[in-house]
Amino acid sequence: MEKSGQKTSQRYHLKFIEKVVQEVEFGATQISVINKYNLNKTTVNGWMQKYGSQEFFNTRQARRYSTNLKRKVLLSIKEGKMSIQEAKVAYEIT
Repeated sequence: MEKSGQKTSQRYHLKFIEKVVQEVEFGATQISVINKYNLNKTTVNGWMQKYGSQEFFNTRQARRYSTNLKRKVLLSIKEGKMSIQEAKVAYEIT
């Protein structure tokens, strides 16, 4: 059964594709969008490559954090000094 009439014989409407890409670019994780719309990971990755903005790809580089920073973050959360969201902001992590 098709959801919301978004799919027409193995092709998705461009407006739907743009909506999915925009959600990811505005901060939704790909896995959350995949689950939300019951999509295939390869399909979403392809859409991101084809329709995603260059700015999105430039900011997508994987970040690496030192062991010391990881320990500080975890300790701050564990001791109740801050929430996960507060730690993300305070330590500038994603």
